[in-house]
Amino acid sequence: MKRFFILIFIVFSLFTACHENKKKVSRIIRFNGLVERKIEVTRSITTEGFLMGVNFDRNEIYTTYISPSTRKHVINIIDIDTGNIKKGIEYEYGTFDSPTSFFNPTNIHYYNRRYLIIDQFHKIFVFNEQLEYQFTNMFVKPRYFIDFYALDNNMFFVIGERITGANVHQNTVQLYRFLDHNRPEFARDLAVFQYKALGVLNRRQPDTIYSGYFWPSGMGFEKQGKIYYSDMLTNTYYSYDVLNGKTDSFELSYLKPRKYSNDEATRLGLYESNGWQKNMMDRFKTRVIHVSYPEPLYYYGIHDIGNNKIGIVGDIESKNYKFRLDIIDIKTARYIESVWMPSGAGFRNNLGDNAKGGGQSFINVDKGIYVFYDEIGDEFIDSSVITFFKIRRDTGATNGNF
Repeated sequence: MKRFFILIFIVFSLFTACHENKKKVSRIIRFNGLVERKIEVTRSITTEGFLMGVNFDRNEIYTTYISPSTRKHVINIIDIDTGNIKKGIEYEYGTFDSPTSFFNPTNIHYYNRRYLIIDQFHKIFVFNEQLEYQFTNMFVKPRYFIDFYALDNNMFFVIGERITGANVHQNTVQLYRFLDHNRPEFARDLAVFQYKALGVLNRRQPDTIYSGYFWPSGMGFEKQGKIYYSDMLTNTYYSYDVLNGKTDSFELSYLKPRKYSNDEATRLGLYESNGWQKNMMDRFKTRVIHVSYPEPLYYYGIHDIGNNKIGIVGDIESKNYKFRLDIIDIKTARYIESVWMPSGAGFRNNLGDNAKGGGQSFINVDKGIYVFYDEIGDEFIDSSVITFFKIRRDTGATNGNF
């Protein structure tokens, strides 16, 4: 089952990618040379369902699918170690504006003994620990990402608001205070990023669809009292301290810009494809052309990967469909090492020009667990893959070997 999202189109006149309020670099990440390590996959568990989230502290992953028999949304909480369902619910399928039924649930977060289920871009459901319904907050906001955190006994969340236009996609990093039984309250903007869009090309050639890969995609999360976010267009990431309101920027000086080719974008777009490109030609006489971002990118994502660690996706090996995860110590602002990881459909989708923040990858290098969304088998069934691994430090690794 493919995930389709409703787009809100707002036209901008800007054509260049930029960041609002350019900041001087606060710190340069210490780097003494690239250290690539092998990983050893010790075991793997595959469960049915679209990946909605992971909580490593609770040892849980969250998945959803539509029941073939009841046509209801099934949401499961699954034990990471065993792959067994700990608890689950079936919930009525409804329209996007219904406060009591699911339209297209995409994300789950656990906070303060409650499960927060985000229904596409339209609402936030609140359930207790027994998955009993509490209330719904309507909140219409297309996004690149969303994450929740606490401040002064209040619940907040950070969101990368996604606004799409004919020539420009805009990602505004925003903070909101979550209010029970009321719409979230806007707190402040942190930054604005803009990316070139493909929409204008589609209008010029109605018999052609342009599908972009190796595209910048806003990413962000809260970690240890700070909001980390990035845009991939520079060799810099940012952190915002939620207590003192200070924003720092960190330069990854070892990263060099890279412009991927259209052939590489095609390879990524066709990787284990369900054949939708051929279907467009056969049924609608419409060809699909995969293109890469027209400007170089420095990196391809930022992740919370463990205690005092963040991960930078510093390189992609498109032929074998792997990515290099650069491990950064955020306490000392120091590069530690890199590991090459396999990737799935969620990783590919979040590198597309139409990325919507669903099916993210989740990595904890301390526990040696990597959870990602993929599409499995001839029917391309939505699946969540739990991979257990060890980093081999007894020997180095060449590009892409693990």
